[in-house]
Amino acid sequence: MKTGERGTPSLPRPHRFRLHARRRLDTLLANGQAYVHTDVATELLGFPTAASLWLSVAPGDLELVGAHLAALQQTTFVAAVSGPANLAASLVCRSATELYRLLTDEIGAIDSIRSAELSPVIRRVKQAGTVLHGTRLRL
Repeated sequence: MKTGERGTPSLPRPHRFRLHARRRLDTLLANGQAYVHTDVATELLGFPTAASLWLSVAPGDLELVGAHLAALQQTTFVAAVSGPANLAASLVCRSATELYRLLTDEIGAIDSIRSAELSPVIRRVKQAGTVLHGTRLRL
């Protein structure tokens, strides 16, 4: 090495970088500063029936009804919204019969719901940013 030149700085070892990255990610997830979002081809998992649900709920019961819907196995998304409906949900079911029973028996039994509109998904082209080819996610 000539006078005045610096040596190559040592790079962190790969295992140390992975450990640091893992700790940082764990901290971000634990603090709610990051979350993991996953696109899933629900048809391939046995859930070919999907629908959007729009509900008009008494304002004082919006949080309670939203939490009830979010706890259902068939909901993939629940949000308070504005407009004629004030609660929106995405549903996936194993069959049209399951969807019907969910709507009539489970959701229909909630007293605070003033009205409900169900929009079945006939063909899904894109979901949460991922384009679909048939029933498969395009990577």
